[in-house]
Amino acid sequence: MDKKEIMFFLLARAKDGLISLCDIYDCMKETGLSFYDIEECAMESGLLPQRYERNRGILSISEQLKLLRSSVAIVGCGGLGGRVSELLARIGIGLLVCIDHDYFVEQNLNRQFFCNIHTLGRPKAIVLAEEIPKINPASRVIPKIEPFSIDSGTEIFSGVDVVIDALDSFKTRSELAASCYILRLPLVHGAIAGWFGQVGIQAENSIKFLKLFLSAQGKKEIQHDIGTPSFMPAVISAVQVAETVKILLKRNIGDFDKLFFVDLLSLSLESGNI
Repeated sequence: MDKKEIMFFLLARAKDGLISLCDIYDCMKETGLSFYDIEECAMESGLLPQRYERNRGILSISEQLKLLRSSVAIVGCGGLGGRVSELLARIGIGLLVCIDHDYFVEQNLNRQFFCNIHTLGRPKAIVLAEEIPKINPASRVIPKIEPFSIDSGTEIFSGVDVVIDALDSFKTRSELAASCYILRLPLVHGAIAGWFGQVGIQAENSIKFLKLFLSAQGKKEIQHDIGTPSFMPAVISAVQVAETVKILLKRNIGDFDKLFFVDLLSLSLESGNI
């Protein structure tokens, strides 16, 4: 089939402007094309994949297509990074670069989305690469089982639109912020500890987060002392993903170089300059 024939095939199957998973798989069998390619063709034809029906009120088909064609790097695939990756896949991001050199261990079971008794001992990035296509077959995952460093940033972030900080080390965070500044990439920062969390966005040409992380060099992040309950990664990762989507779609982007603080113990929200 050529592109016009694929479009005709999908249009003939669509109901109320929606195309189902079954129809996409049938088209894959007919054409030998990937799920991604057929879904891209569907949205180019003005059809929306049925699983995005609940997105209709906030995202247009052209915006959904933009997300499909977007690439996001997640540095750290644990409590925050795993949740971020899952939510990005569900909203429709087409390519995720998942970077983490660590393995799932028993103490991850209280909060890390992809950690279960069957994934213990396995590399986090590899598990995400296996599980995310089960959530969204159009989402491709490139796993990187290596510690992040400023030296690896240029290669890892090639073609990436947004970078997400889901780390737990000030040293690595500073290298990440420096890499994003050098490559002129927006960085969506997130951190959690106990009942508390924070989110911020470093602009492409800013070094404010870099300075913030450098000033904390040598300090231990407090989550190592007070822990991280199950609900905090869910809250902060959701805000990080919302900010990422807004950046990609250029819609109502929040203030750059500010921190947004969440205190679930007193149920308070605050923001402030860095």
